[in-house]
Amino acid sequence: MLSICLVIACDKGEQSVSIIDGDSLVEVVISTAEPTSESATRTQLLDSGEVRWSAGDIIRVWAKATNSNDYALAGQDFKFAGYNATYNSADFKTTLLANQMPDGNYKYGAVYPTPKSQNGVRVTYSLPSVQYGTYDPKLDVMTAQADGRALHTADATPDVIEWNEMPQPKLSFSHMFHLIRIRVPESKNLLGDPIKQLDIIFPYPVVGDVEFDATYPNNPASQKTYPNTSNKITVILPDNELLDANGRYVWLHIFPPLRAMTQNDELRIRALSKSGVISQEIKTSLNGKTFLGGHITPIALTIPQSDENAYKEITFSCPDNSSYPNFLGENATTMYVREWPAAFKPIKSQSATISSSGNGEFKVKFYYLNNEDYQFNTTSNGAQMTVAFDSANASVNHNNFTTTLPDFVSDTPAYYALPYLFFEDFVNTTKSFEYKSEHTGSDATEASSKMLNGEDSYLVGWSGGRVGLAAGKSLRIYSRAETGFWVVNRNTGRVDSKKMSRLNDNSTVVSTVVFDYSGGAYSGVNSDLGNPLITFGYTNISGSEETAIKVTDNISNIIIDSKSIENDYIGENAIYDVKHTFEYCKIANCSNKTRLSWSLSNSHGSQFGGNGSYWFYIDNIKVSIGGSVKHAGLEYRNFFPNHTN
Repeated sequence: MLSICLVIACDKGEQSVSIIDGDSLVEVVISTAEPTSESATRTQLLDSGEVRWSAGDIIRVWAKATNSNDYALAGQDFKFAGYNATYNSADFKTTLLANQMPDGNYKYGAVYPTPKSQNGVRVTYSLPSVQYGTYDPKLDVMTAQADGRALHTADATPDVIEWNEMPQPKLSFSHMFHLIRIRVPESKNLLGDPIKQLDIIFPYPVVGDVEFDATYPNNPASQKTYPNTSNKITVILPDNELLDANGRYVWLHIFPPLRAMTQNDELRIRALSKSGVISQEIKTSLNGKTFLGGHITPIALTIPQSDENAYKEITFSCPDNSSYPNFLGENATTMYVREWPAAFKPIKSQSATISSSGNGEFKVKFYYLNNEDYQFNTTSNGAQMTVAFDSANASVNHNNFTTTLPDFVSDTPAYYALPYLFFEDFVNTTKSFEYKSEHTGSDATEASSKMLNGEDSYLVGWSGGRVGLAAGKSLRIYSRAETGFWVVNRNTGRVDSKKMSRLNDNSTVVSTVVFDYSGGAYSGVNSDLGNPLITFGYTNISGSEETAIKVTDNISNIIIDSKSIENDYIGENAIYDVKHTFEYCKIANCSNKTRLSWSLSNSHGSQFGGNGSYWFYIDNIKVSIGGSVKHAGLEYRNFFPNHTN
């Protein structure tokens, strides 16, 4: 049974950069202590700098007779069995020998912990380039050599192996890697925000793989190989308060240098805060420093203020032109970032809501840096960013806009467009229907009004009577005329849109509406056909629930009154094409209770007999805040392909 005592040297004093000199050895002595229960814990590092064995620890041992080239123990695992008189001394045992060891003298080699890989007597360990600021026993590699007698089972117990002679030989472990301990003294975090990440760059490779002979681990450095190395460590701190001047430490595991440090060698550190702020770079000379294995370098780190040169401020602007139109009609006041570009990090990564700096402009700071030099790349490489906006009176952030970021060497803004307050082209409808809107031989009764989402689920909030829809195309309303003995009976059709729900609760604005339309008529007999007569306006509905407005109700606020519409189509077939655009229709007091209303009658002539059918087709309804509909001639879906109201 192997008994191990483990201590690591540590000086309590701290300077900006200080190397602790002195040896740090692990001693192995003979013991026959009974094993204790095992657990999944690992080797522990105490605040004093002392390292203790823990249940679950395993050392790997090689043994070769002095007069032989064959290994009696070829990487045999010994498992923690229990402590001795102190926690610094522990027993290790193995329950399986590769083969029996003949009596004689042996050379022993041992490593801790279990290596990443093993090829005969050569083992490989790895130090990761991303570490997490805590002491990790899996990274605290230790090696040992000793001369001693063969191991045999004790007291006829086959699962226990111990040294077979007294006095007991000594097996000494030494730490292969170096530890750096960082803390931030009180009031020395000048970023003023918890530190989330440290980027540390050394003048020589400090992490990666190291391969060596486990039986002669203390050979000169030339016997070690260092494949896949890096001189940069990124420390990610899961605990945001780990570097907040509260007496706790950040630990780094690094390779000792392969050469002496000179006056040109320096350590470079940058800190990244929880909210994405990058500190100025810290540079410290390493001239004469040794970073020996088994030693600790304490660093008292002052985190400097943010590095304004590490950021690029981009202005987001809506130029209100044909390339980036302001369909809404008023400036945005709030920008919401829906998706940050993958290659960029914002200075305020925890906040995706940004207030305007005025005139619909928004200032956003990014860092876009070379990992080694913290210099700006010259181009954004066409990186895209998805954003949405609100204005003083409207919440239209449900409609996203994707913009392309400009090159970082330019001062060109990132441009965006703003959606309409209300837009409907019926592209998103999926179910065609006719609700008393088709030509018929006789239908003298008025049609009742109903909510239209029962016909097509997309039309939530819409209502009407004598209404039809061609899915994905347009909507129509229908009016019927029946005459007898020169008396005309006219039945009207009506449709009301959903509310202008994107206006804020306390906002009442002037808004303007424009829409495309066509007219059509049909009569089965030679008669005075006449034309469709359209009335358009708006209705303000109190209460929170949408209601079906009666077909026979008057429109509360009339903008267009019984205007005769040209018959673009003569015939009973449903055409659902639009050919014209109405002039701008201004709404004086538009609120989130306002619904657009269309009512259709006809001018069928008085005659002895004869009936007529009249249709008014509606599409591309656009509503802007203000006295005009902005950019009505542009193809709106090119800017907001997924617009919803």
